[in-house]
Amino acid sequence: MGIMPLLLKKDNPMADTEIGKDIASGDPKKGEAAFQKIITSVADNVPISYMVDPKTMLSIWEKQKKTTNKHNDPGKFTTLIAFEWTSIWYTPPPELATKLDFNPGLQQFLP
Repeated sequence: MGIMPLLLKKDNPMADTEIGKDIASGDPKKGEAAFQKIITSVADNVPISYMVDPKTMLSIWEKQKKTTNKHNDPGKFTTLIAFEWTSIWYTPPPELATKLDFNPGLQQFLP
């Protein structure tokens, strides 16, 4: 789940991006360079515009909610609609990962 699989999904515009093409090329050097671009964009806090597009992010969020609800079986297996946000910036105290859980009735992504 998430944005990375979209880079390989042929019917998704993400596959037509430079990074998507390099990852799908099968060339290990191109794939490594593409992942390095993603890592550098996060480390430098310079987002790659098409990877933070609200429309794309919302479609991913909707898929995550659908999958979560599909596997929820109260009393046997409980799922939570949530995501993990990781900060690259280290401020005292270091908050490396924050898990955000949402009310099961939440129907809309709120930034």
